[in-house]
Amino acid sequence: VQKINQDRAIAMWPFAGDNACFVGGVFDGHGRVGEVVSQYVINTLPGVLSAHASLATDPGEALRSAFCEVDRSLAEHCDASVSGTTAVCSIVRGNHIWLANSGDSRAIICRQAPKSNRLVAVDITFDQKPDTPAEMQRILACGGHVTPAGANGSPSRVWHNLRGLAMARSIGDHAAATVGVIAEPEITEHEITDADICMVIASDGVWELVESQEVADLVSEVTDLDPAEICRSIVHKATHMWKVEEGDYRDDITVVVL
Repeated sequence: VQKINQDRAIAMWPFAGDNACFVGGVFDGHGRVGEVVSQYVINTLPGVLSAHASLATDPGEALRSAFCEVDRSLAEHCDASVSGTTAVCSIVRGNHIWLANSGDSRAIICRQAPKSNRLVAVDITFDQKPDTPAEMQRILACGGHVTPAGANGSPSRVWHNLRGLAMARSIGDHAAATVGVIAEPEITEHEITDADICMVIASDGVWELVESQEVADLVSEVTDLDPAEICRSIVHKATHMWKVEEGDYRDDITVVVL
């Protein structure tokens, strides 16, 4: 049986009528109807975000509020008790990037190293695993149970009854809200420098088997830094690594490059 692709992505420019504003994101659905959840988020989040009163003055707050509002409205659309999605969404305006992150998709900057042709990866979001100290503290305080990552590469998980979730934050997964899994994103802000070449946002179909620096190395090999070719190169690398490590199985792979 062919696996359903539960990943979704957005890349929108101009955004909310602003030619200086770009919005891009990756959403990695999981669970029984994960593709329904991630599709709902990409259908709904842009409208909620564009209508937010703080979009022009405080993009980080607009992102935070929009994530929470979409999570609340999701329950009216589908049964998201044991289905959800990660979410990394960026707003780029001028020389600033604001990012909201819930889960274990990731955004990086590929930066030119001083006096070198090499690109260096700079993580600008951080994976929210259940065993991350601050996340685990919240989960344990809510009565959740966290199992550590396994030596075989299996992820840490937060447990609700018999179901383990491999992330501490997500949109959806409402049954796990009682044990400290939240939709509220971590907000980060990045000031773009002259050395910053591009931003890469990807689902964990990339990051599970390809390190951030490996992605930066792939970017440096692409002629003229063509974004479409960068995406293809990263997807091909991740697909190859899944074949090597897991044979015929691979996770969904999604990449957005700016």
